[in-house]
Amino acid sequence: AMKRGEFGLALKEYRGELERHPEEPDLFLRMAETHKALGDPAQELACLREAVRCAKDPHRKGPILLLLSETLAKGGDSAGVREMLDKVLADPTLKEYHAAARSRS
Repeated sequence: AMKRGEFGLALKEYRGELERHPEEPDLFLRMAETHKALGDPAQELACLREAVRCAKDPHRKGPILLLLSETLAKGGDSAGVREMLDKVLADPTLKEYHAAARSRS
């Protein structure tokens, strides 16, 4: 539905999937993308925050936190960006992600 531009239908489908898989970060990411396409930044951010909450794997959570920070930056929320980046650096579960990211640079 999303690829066809049927955003309302896409959101309905994602919500249905969330009932069966309430802790799936990818569903929240898809919903964030849909809200972005609809021009609803508040819901986009809410879905990104839920994706962060649900992401348990550090290699998944790190990039989602960075995406959230980037989205906050585009919206002009510099305090929110600092808060998110501080969380990325302070989160002990992300140490492995930081080491892997440093080794790629």
